Amino acid sequence: MSKVWHWAAIAVAAIPGAALADAAQSSAFKLPSNVAFNVTGGAANSDGTGIKSNTSVDIQTAAGDAKFSGSFTSTPPSPGLPADQMERKLGVDSTLHGPAGVTVSVNASSEVQDTRQNGMLVPAGLSATSATTQQNTASASATAHPLPDVGVTMGVSQSHSVTAQDNQSVSGARQSNTVTADDRQVFASADWNTPIPSVTLSAGAKSENMRVSSRGMGDDADQYRYATPNASATAKLWDGAQMKLSSEDAVSPVNPYDFAALAQADPDNPDMRVEPNREWRNQASLTQSFDNGGTLSATVTQARIESTTELALTPDGATAPASVSGGTRQQIDANLSMPLSGIGLPDTTLSSQATLRQSRIRDPLTGQSRRVSGETPRDAGVKLTHKDDRHHLEWGVTGNLATAQNFYQPAQVTALRTDSGVGAFITYKPGKYVVSLNANGLIGGTRSQTDTFYNGTRTGNVEAVNRTSDSSPLVSVSVSQKF
Repeated sequence: MSKVWHWAAIAVAAIPGAALADAAQSSAFKLPSNVAFNVTGGAANSDGTGIKSNTSVDIQTAAGDAKFSGSFTSTPPSPGLPADQMERKLGVDSTLHGPAGVTVSVNASSEVQDTRQNGMLVPAGLSATSATTQQNTASASATAHPLPDVGVTMGVSQSHSVTAQDNQSVSGARQSNTVTADDRQVFASADWNTPIPSVTLSAGAKSENMRVSSRGMGDDADQYRYATPNASATAKLWDGAQMKLSSEDAVSPVNPYDFAALAQADPDNPDMRVEPNREWRNQASLTQSFDNGGTLSATVTQARIESTTELALTPDGATAPASVSGGTRQQIDANLSMPLSGIGLPDTTLSSQATLRQSRIRDPLTGQSRRVSGETPRDAGVKLTHKDDRHHLEWGVTGNLATAQNFYQPAQVTALRTDSGVGAFITYKPGKYVVSLNANGLIGGTRSQTDTFYNGTRTGNVEAVNRTSDSSPLVSVSVSQKF
């Protein structure tokens, strides 16, 4: 069944794009000058697996702009996501220019996601599980300038999703469950170009009301209300330099899968809940632009974790997700892009990025302090790119620093590691076509996974350790076309 599903995904991704491309190129079908049509496709993951296809139509008029888009993604199992996933999405984004300088934005989307999981990696007690989520979202906002130096934006948004989940237990009994989630927001913000030269202040607030309910294997319902403020200050320090300070109360929607899993495992326990992930986030960023076209940016993030979701044990000994309160998170991001024409390498650019992460939460099982499950402590990469406009080519080499992740379960710890490695890429752009070939791990880049199993829980003794590794290169190809 899995093979049939993947071939069906290829057909759904390829046929519409090919039909539209042929129509756009035929002499009987000419696009107006204010309409742009774009089709892209290729591998969904960096390791060359999966399928991803995007189609969009952009329309520009005197009254405003509109973009209609559709996408399809099929992803096979991987260590971080041990399930087949298929996602389809349709959307429209429009901007209208009203009287007195008022700008109105209207956005809407409809998305369907299918997830299927079989074999040894499904949750305990199940032989297979599948879920289908349909989510519809819509938002509208209006921006006006009541004063020359002041801009005000007000808007509303609403999201509705339904997740239907089917589980096949080892005993043979089939279990069904449906989770419904609603998210309503009212927001407002204001920007002020202050009398101080090159200084802009922004402030806003959002009122959010979330509801989630589970029916079937576990019946439960909950509601959350938040008032989340935000503020920022942006200043131009010197030629080409800009600094921004910001602070916000950031809230993520409830994960319906986590809510359903807890409702099924322990619906009557008031001490365990799945809440929206929330943190109070402070950031400082600095961006420097150079005369030769290079840029340098750095961002420092300091966050107080109000709520995050981890796997815990119910009083009956079942594994279930639950919200953990308290903790801290720090992150440093740095990016550099620099042309090398000044040192005798024309049409060549050196770019790099690096991220350092550190978080501390209290483990819901052991009570000890540790990182958030799945966090990557550091990742960094460098990319050397050369452009050959005469032959419509772009090629180069990439280098990536080793990365590591730990995923915590009550009776198991999974450690994923990718060694430092060197890769290469080449892109061919003959006119409207873009063909890209990427190869990672040509040198190094070995991927390994270590699963440590404990006797009972992680507070007990180690029962077994399984290790696997793969040193083969990861190759992916993508193709896109613009009209």
